[in-house]
Amino acid sequence: MRRWLTRRGEPAPTLHRVHGHAHGVGQGRMPGMLSDEQLRRLEGARGAAFDRLFLRDMIQHHQGALAMVQQLYGANGGLESEADAFARSVDADQNIEIARMRSMLDARAR
Repeated sequence: MRRWLTRRGEPAPTLHRVHGHAHGVGQGRMPGMLSDEQLRRLEGARGAAFDRLFLRDMIQHHQGALAMVQQLYGANGGLESEADAFARSVDADQNIEIARMRSMLDARAR
């Protein structure tokens, strides 16, 4: 995505030095980003409670990526083949990860 933006003369976000990807670019937070309160709860959780909370939070995070894909197509974006391929890849990958995490969460509920 950074390469795509750079080729078009658009500013590319600075990558987070720990996570290796951009967070909270532009105005406000991106969809799916955890609130400070959610991060504090996660930081204080331990054991099985941490596992469940982490999975719920990560599902929310991945759903945010799906919301951005919907926003792109809803605004008639993704018409360029590279952008469309990227958005489709994000959609497929995030749905797979959400299904995997829901399965893991269900297993921890038993």
